[in-house]
Amino acid sequence: MPLFEDSTVGVVYGNIFIINEKLNKKEIFLRNKKPKGFILNDLLINYCLSLVTLVIRKNFLDGFQPPFNSKFHIIGDFDLMIKMSAKYKFDCVEKPIASYRIHQKNESLINKTLHIKELKDWYKTMINHPLVFNNKNFSNINNVINNLEIANLILKSDLEGAKLLIKKMPFSLKKIKYLIALFLPNNFIKKFI
Repeated sequence: MPLFEDSTVGVVYGNIFIINEKLNKKEIFLRNKKPKGFILNDLLINYCLSLVTLVIRKNFLDGFQPPFNSKFHIIGDFDLMIKMSAKYKFDCVEKPIASYRIHQKNESLINKTLHIKELKDWYKTMINHPLVFNNKNFSNINNVINNLEIANLILKSDLEGAKLLIKKMPFSLKKIKYLIALFLPNNFIKKFI
């Protein structure tokens, strides 16, 4: 709460522990220093916020009514935080203040296709939000969508569809990893994607 003494801060967030039940593993989500201030650029490259840690200044949130877009079942918090980060300063608590469990019933894992569809729809609607749309890192969201789509296709054993998307990627370490994943057994890949 002391971080809200700065009247220009609209959101405070914190680090989290990621608890992977499948791998029986607990680790800190972000080891590096987390972004503070006007962090839209950072979030478009690496969205590092977790809904369970968000504390939002009420009078700033009042400007976003309704706060969550009813079209989005999975990415509602992402949508709101991107829009808020275009207008307000963020601050953070570096240490983990909550835990996030990864398990077989996580909504974003069960509904990967819906997650991808919502991100594509969101990307198109951002033309109406010039502060976000005109950001130099906005196009990075296409990379995020592509990566999610490739991983989803590989997991569904749609290797031809995955190959087509991988082919369009620029040469990178990630492209090499995806090419290798095409030849690995599906049950092995599921542990890591």
